[in-house]
Amino acid sequence: MRALVHVLALAATAALGSLLLTGCPSDACSTDDDGYDVVCVDEDGDGYCGVCCDSYCGQLDCDDQNPDIAPYRTDRTLDGVDWDCDGSDLGGDGSACNSDAECTGTCNLDNGYCTSSAERCDNDVDDDQDGLTDCQDLECAAFCTQNVQLACALGIDLVTQAPGDFTAADDVVDSCGYVDRPELFFRLPVAEADGETTIRLVQGEAQTVGLRASCLEGELSCNLLSPPSPDAPPEAQLTDRFTFPVLAGERHYLVVEQGPGAFVLERTFMPAVCGDGLVTAPESCDDGATTGGDGCDAACQVEPDFDYCAAAVPLDLGTVQGSTATSTTLTSGSCGGTSAPEALHDFVAPADGVLQVVAQSTEPIALYARQSCSDAASELSCKLAAGGAAVIYVPVTGGETTTVFVDGVTPKIAFDYTLTAFFVAD
Repeated sequence: MRALVHVLALAATAALGSLLLTGCPSDACSTDDDGYDVVCVDEDGDGYCGVCCDSYCGQLDCDDQNPDIAPYRTDRTLDGVDWDCDGSDLGGDGSACNSDAECTGTCNLDNGYCTSSAERCDNDVDDDQDGLTDCQDLECAAFCTQNVQLACALGIDLVTQAPGDFTAADDVVDSCGYVDRPELFFRLPVAEADGETTIRLVQGEAQTVGLRASCLEGELSCNLLSPPSPDAPPEAQLTDRFTFPVLAGERHYLVVEQGPGAFVLERTFMPAVCGDGLVTAPESCDDGATTGGDGCDAACQVEPDFDYCAAAVPLDLGTVQGSTATSTTLTSGSCGGTSAPEALHDFVAPADGVLQVVAQSTEPIALYARQSCSDAASELSCKLAAGGAAVIYVPVTGGETTTVFVDGVTPKIAFDYTLTAFFVAD
């Protein structure tokens, strides 16, 4: 017997479609066995009317003998059946899809539905109204990939120094979180050896520089470069540059998003030479020798079982003299200390409070403290001083040991220093 849906039930389904019909064959508008007026005839029980006698039926079922065929079903491409009742063997707007071949218009790959409004990829407009514009949209992947490759091929070669000017720049890629802003591509030379490359802003205002391993891949890092003012403190003197490790045969690319004007970038390369006393990637240490057993092995990698913290000497309140002449070159603080020898001091707090440490030397100093000597992540404070005195204030807990590091800044240079410790209890 045909499934019969009554007036009150059909009113609730009005939102299922937009095709509203009035009138129907007179033999369908009769009463069922219980004497109710028939408004919708749904013979296959799929929830859509095949015959309608009222304006509240919504979109009609185009095949009321097959429950798999109904409005808003997913069309099965080019099989001769209009599965979603949109009048076509292909999907109309709103039909699920995986490719353009399944749609009367195009398939929006971002949301998986057919649309009659295809995305253009070069007009800064969200044509298909999916919230994504131009190269943000998956439909533009091929177009944008080609544009990025072209921009990269025409990029600026940065060997030592190269200028940048956004006058003729175009927006072909989103970099470092910036959208719809022109950018410039710089190509770095292939690394001739393992080592470190440093990029420095030598002229112009602040610029955002993205580092890439290839033009099409995302950023390895994003770096805001700004030339420091002449009176900037020592810890601010390196804001104009960033350094990254490279391996022989690697090539990197820079993407500079539009900044406030023309600029000049400089590239320097430092090859890694184990035993030269300079910690250069991929080295993790370099004590000026190529023998092991002292915390730095013959390949200039830190020996994992070496306990450099055992060299720490007690730090008492008052003033002590020290030297980094016989120290290791294994650690550094967040403010500096790479490639220079360091001396360690352990302070045991008599109570909860604050430890103040003053380090003085004629050489630049990186003074830092850790809650756990061998754990760089436990750093509590770090201060860089170009000369004169470096001062740190360290919160301490009664009975616990805090390690203070007096580290150099100039590579391979050992120095004498004076260390003064003060303690204020809570």
